[in-house]
Amino acid sequence: MKEQRTLNGLRAHVDQLLQQGWKITAREPLLLKYGRNRLRYDCGMLISEIDSDLDVELRQARRRA
Repeated sequence: MKEQRTLNGLRAHVDQLLQQGWKITAREPLLLKYGRNRLRYDCGMLISEIDSDLDVELRQARRRA
């Protein structure tokens, strides 16, 4: 059977992240999370989505309300 997987380098990188404790939180699109850090797969790349301190403070304020 012919190998159909693509982006083998990216797959290897994701495997390394999973071994370091990152978690897959969604598969379509692929989202990975480690603490406050998030990575999103888009156009063949993993893109960092960083919470600013303001984002964190607003989320905490909503939880208290």
